[in-house]
Amino acid sequence: KVQIRSVRSSKRDGRDGDGRVETQFFTGKESGTMAESEGEVVFSSLQEELEYWKEKALEYRQSLEEVRAEFAEFQESSGELEGELEAQLDQVEKSNKDLMHRVARLDDENESLKSKLDSQQAEAFMTISTLQEERVELLALKDALQKYIRQLEQNNDDLERGKRVTVSSLEDFESKLNNVSISTDC
Repeated sequence: KVQIRSVRSSKRDGRDGDGRVETQFFTGKESGTMAESEGEVVFSSLQEELEYWKEKALEYRQSLEEVRAEFAEFQESSGELEGELEAQLDQVEKSNKDLMHRVARLDDENESLKSKLDSQQAEAFMTISTLQEERVELLALKDALQKYIRQLEQNNDDLERGKRVTVSSLEDFESKLNNVSISTDC
């Protein structure tokens, strides 16, 4: 904050004055180029004060132009950066959209595969159940056939024994018959 006080003296109206203009200002950092003491600047003439303020105006104008140039450069670079960021954002949004479509397609494919897997599991379960039932039936049939075979073998053995007995009895009978026939012929 700048505080300025100007005091002008003149010799009009019969007063003593030397015609000097005294300006005081306080900025905290700046101080005048003329006679100064503790932030006060005293000018010896109006022309000197005018030159001082022209110089200050020129400094501020240059400072303003530098700030404007920096601001224009900042606007240009921020515009370029904004353009780059928008391009990146568009690219990321496109990539995100593509990925979302891919995720949706993979979800559909996953659901389809789950459905096929469930169907195949149900079919495999039914096939396994059927095969287990057939196995039980075949084991029962095998046991029944083994019993039947044992029974047949037993019957066969009995028949063979009966045949041997019959053959032996026939041989005995023939032998007796031959003996009787020989004895009657003689």
